[in-house]
Amino acid sequence: SHPGTRATPTKPPARPAEDASSPAMTSAREVKAARGVCPYERGETVALSRGSVNYRLEGPEGAPVVVLLHGLNASLASFTVLGEAFHARGWRTLTYDMYGFGLSASPQ
Repeated sequence: SHPGTRATPTKPPARPAEDASSPAMTSAREVKAARGVCPYERGETVALSRGSVNYRLEGPEGAPVVVLLHGLNASLASFTVLGEAFHARGWRTLTYDMYGFGLSASPQ
């Protein structure tokens, strides 16, 4: 451009309209829920004083146990691959959905 003139901003090309069922408009969780598929992995359930907890105890019987705790916005499914690696090396794993996550209860 020449001195004293301003560049004219260009408009981005128009995007095609997307309907509400488009994966681009919804989260993966919403898409799975719409299909009737639970986005969490079910393990065993134990009833505790503050509600039920979904857990898995896997690996070789009698092996040392490693407890794997997930962070926020996660579930026991976060450790599927890591758990398999521990099992292959002779460890047992305990993973569970913390209260309010995955398939565990949300205490009041």
